[in-house]
Amino acid sequence: MISLTGVVTEPTLEADAIAPTGLSPMTTFFGVLIRESSGGPSFFRLNGRLPSGVLVAGSFQPANGYVRIWVTEKTLSLVAYGEHLRFADLRGGEGSAPADNSLPDDGGREAGGWLIRATRRPWLGELCPA
Repeated sequence: MISLTGVVTEPTLEADAIAPTGLSPMTTFFGVLIRESSGGPSFFRLNGRLPSGVLVAGSFQPANGYVRIWVTEKTLSLVAYGEHLRFADLRGGEGSAPADNSLPDDGGREAGGWLIRATRRPWLGELCPA
């Protein structure tokens, strides 16, 4: 799961930079592992549907796309790219998931491309129990 907080920060290459305080998930993408690598990146495919019984923080955002995650001794880096999706069948009914209502309603699919580059930073929220 990848969550967006709505908090915009300036990119920094400083190794000791910390995450801002007050982060709270607003929108969450859900992906499935498609290839794991011990020496290179692992790949995930983002889902347009939230599997039954899976709960996410904030609002689920259906998306098509891919995520690459690299883990080294010193850092965790992520590159995610894709498009927002909105399907009519996600607006209600059994087994459906809420879509982000800020996207235009065209009665079918509405897509918007995006790219996320991130590096793990120390965060006070990691120390708090969920």
